[in-house]
Amino acid sequence: MEATILNQESINAYKTLMINPKENGLDMPALKDCFEEGEGTPKHILFDQYIKKIQKPLPKVFFYIIMDEVYAEKITKCADGNIGYKLNIKNEAIKPVQQHILPVITLYQPWATWIARGWKTIETRTHSRFACLKGKTILIHAGMNVDKLAFNNEYLTKDQLNYKPEEMVNGFILGQAFVTDFLFLYPSSSHSALIECQTPRYGLFLENIVKFDKPIPAKGGMGIWYFDLISNTKMPKSIIKSS
Repeated sequence: MEATILNQESINAYKTLMINPKENGLDMPALKDCFEEGEGTPKHILFDQYIKKIQKPLPKVFFYIIMDEVYAEKITKCADGNIGYKLNIKNEAIKPVQQHILPVITLYQPWATWIARGWKTIETRTHSRFACLKGKTILIHAGMNVDKLAFNNEYLTKDQLNYKPEEMVNGFILGQAFVTDFLFLYPSSSHSALIECQTPRYGLFLENIVKFDKPIPAKGGMGIWYFDLISNTKMPKSIIKSS
């Protein structure tokens, strides 16, 4: 699909391609096969996820106009104050239980919950020892500690900071995420990391975040540790290294 002039004719053309791509010679999923019911995803985030899914270029303005027409009843104000849709992108290949033994990182609350909700997509460290997690699915564990200063976060709205406090549980594995990259961060990463990145930091870039419907109770650990999702037990590092 190529960019063109914004008029009703071009909007209708893009809409036809997005709704019936196979009939128009495009190798990509149909629009309604890309989404499922959700609590609310901001428009700009859903656009980025859609583009990654279809692997085709599409002007953002066309996406917004067509989505507003097709999913008018799903338009909502999201927890972060942005306008979005009560939709999530479908990730058929991503399931909460995929491999049964996965690496885990423990975070203070509320950082762990913010990752599980998809608000924090870069997890930061001041060291590079987590570089080995690149290309792996990891579990996100909420430790017993709470970072009270985090609630003064300048990158989140008041509604987000007060959203569903009952989900701020401690001592549970909240979900999983895929680490697409591990990089040295620049100040431009601050919003995705929900922390200022003027301070030298490294970041785990997270995608395909899945929040578990039922958090799994588990005792955390320092650094990288491992958990068996079948037996619901913490695995000794010695067993992992020898396998």
